[in-house]
Amino acid sequence: MDDLRPQIGPYNITDPAHVLTPNLDKLASESVVFRRSYCNQAVCSPSRNSFLWGRRPKSTKIWNFMSSTRENFPDFKTMPQYFKDDLGYLTTGMGKSFHPGHPKNG
Repeated sequence: MDDLRPQIGPYNITDPAHVLTPNLDKLASESVVFRRSYCNQAVCSPSRNSFLWGRRPKSTKIWNFMSSTRENFPDFKTMPQYFKDDLGYLTTGMGKSFHPGHPKNG
């Protein structure tokens, strides 16, 4: 999940900004909760693209919101493309994973 702060139940953080999240708490009780997370770059677009492309920002050349991996590397496949094209899954996109039209064909 992108932009999820640890002020939710599964992290047991005492904080005045703590949020009640019963559904996420239930999911966390049946899942793995990562207590340490790392990113390839401390900017959301390069880090998010790194996750979706399976490549570091140095490889994707994504340093900001204007760069386009598709323009530089048209044969790279994203993780959703791999699941769809190679494994036959139905994949859908929404939210901030890829901003439609930014960059062009991104």
